[in-house]
Amino acid sequence: MRKILLLLIVLWFAAQATLTAQAKRYIYLWDVTLSMKGYRGVAKHPYQRELDIYNDVRDFLVNTINSIEDETTEIVVLPFQDEHLTFEPWTRQATVEGKREIIQRIENYTNEQETNTDIVGAIEYAKKNLVKSGNENTLILLTDGTQSEKLSGGNAALVELLKGWKIYAKEKNAYLLYIMLNNKAVPDKKVFETLKEEEKTQTLSVVTDFIILEPSTDNFNVKDNQGKPVEIHFESKNNAMPDLPTKMRVKVQSAANPYVNIHQTLEIGRDLRVFFRLDDEENIRNKMLEDKVVEYPVSLHIDILNQGEIQKEGKTVTISPNDIQFVLINKPVKTLKIHYVE
Repeated sequence: MRKILLLLIVLWFAAQATLTAQAKRYIYLWDVTLSMKGYRGVAKHPYQRELDIYNDVRDFLVNTINSIEDETTEIVVLPFQDEHLTFEPWTRQATVEGKREIIQRIENYTNEQETNTDIVGAIEYAKKNLVKSGNENTLILLTDGTQSEKLSGGNAALVELLKGWKIYAKEKNAYLLYIMLNNKAVPDKKVFETLKEEEKTQTLSVVTDFIILEPSTDNFNVKDNQGKPVEIHFESKNNAMPDLPTKMRVKVQSAANPYVNIHQTLEIGRDLRVFFRLDDEENIRNKMLEDKVVEYPVSLHIDILNQGEIQKEGKTVTISPNDIQFVLINKPVKTLKIHYVE
């Protein structure tokens, strides 16, 4: 799976239920078990490559943290896996330097040990050590697995923890966002039913549809394709048949360049495609001819605009990468020269 630059995604619609004037504290519980990279970190079969979402989730964290603008916000990241491994949370203020430092920790983090998933252990640790009185706490659990029965009391303990969340949330002003990164993360029936029941209390939310869309586009020949739109098509990376949101609006913007200025808001169709047109193609072509440029790569940045609406449908959509390129091509007209020999 390619290295990605993930979209800026806003998860915090959920925290509106407990919105106060208190300083915000975002606590990311990041599953770093090897299943995030596929079996033992090595994708030996095609179906295993589907499960290698480690980079996607890592960059999801990076870009989400980068999108936090309020410097009074506190950011905590807790990589978790097995209960027997020491938890090492990283905490910083959301200043430019603080975000840079915590992102550097995320990007440099490695794990090559095969362990089980201890969701209960991670949440309990966060309750005891990371949730801060006097703050508006939002816990964001990111996992591709289910609770190991061998650890921390198994699913029975997870059910009890979730059943008690309403009371805990009221006492500590702590909201829980439980994100299942793929269908392997959907828990057993009792845990899932408890999650959905507790969701009604407005103290936690469940995201069962985490959709990773990979964009690509074709080169654009300014002569042969004149009058035609440029197409960006998307492919689901972690779900062959994604349950797409009702609407997905994206902003497509080009990096500074001498030939095109693209800044458009578009809606992704059910066929996972969007189209945009280039302004003044004749001028683009003439400028490239004048500069003697045959091919010019144009960088495009894609952001999803209506994350709040998407989240309310119980989905999280990630575009990765959200920076892509398409190449403007302006090949000179070929002429055939015929020489007569007398």
